[in-house]
Amino acid sequence: MEVEVSHLESSKKQHVTGASSMRNRVERWTPEEDELLQEAVVQYKAKNWRLRWQKVLNPAIVKGYWTKEEDQKMLELVGMLGTKRWAAVARCLPGRIGKQCRERWYNQLDPSIKRDPWTEVEDMRLFLAHKRFGSKWSQICSILPGRSENGVKNRWNTHIKKKAFILEEYCRMWNNQQNSSQNEELLGNEAAIKDLLSISE
Repeated sequence: MEVEVSHLESSKKQHVTGASSMRNRVERWTPEEDELLQEAVVQYKAKNWRLRWQKVLNPAIVKGYWTKEEDQKMLELVGMLGTKRWAAVARCLPGRIGKQCRERWYNQLDPSIKRDPWTEVEDMRLFLAHKRFGSKWSQICSILPGRSENGVKNRWNTHIKKKAFILEEYCRMWNNQQNSSQNEELLGNEAAIKDLLSISE
């Protein structure tokens, strides 16, 4: 099906090219293209392929680095529109979509983002949150105020993941001391986390 969809996309590009060079000529869909389109809609559902086009395949979407001018415009727009109307923000940034604007804000431009080094307490809290939520970075962020989704994900992949075994051992030792098998209580208890970390000293 991927090959068929690719063929359909390629064929449609040819139609667009023909239309741009011969403005008065109306290109007709072939029976083969109609059949491919019907099969694609059945397999991927109407909403699915429409979103795929809007967010990925649309050639008007800008996918490169953000410019300083775009960042400055984003700051101004968020100041006026807030952080709930990303589609409206995107309409003022040609080539960008709401999802891009939201991610740019929460991962880079939000002034509340913490950029100082991670603490041991934050690392342990990230480890415990990942045990509880898995790779649901937005949920984990709610437990680590000031850290962005990208920042949390990168910290996990570059630092915490490779020492998870050691952190798990700390948790086991702490649970033995506390006569407990629950780690959830640690998430919101900084004093308990510090107590746990003292085991390694």
